[in-house]
Amino acid sequence: MAIGYAGCALAIFRRNVAIDALIAFYAVGLVLAYAVTRDTLPVEPIGLAAKAAETGLAVIASLLFVGAARTAR
Repeated sequence: MAIGYAGCALAIFRRNVAIDALIAFYAVGLVLAYAVTRDTLPVEPIGLAAKAAETGLAVIASLLFVGAARTAR
């Protein structure tokens, strides 16, 4: 997951609309997977920090995707 996350962070700089959409999907998937698996397990501070970073990545990628879609019209 860490390699995929780092790859996504680097791919943001390529400014490709299709990649931006995949990055947002990947980051949201990581956050949802963490949320679903925390049923009876404790929530660790490092997990929350990682999810905050992934949420930020999803927001940035989504904004780039929407911005590119608006300029394409």
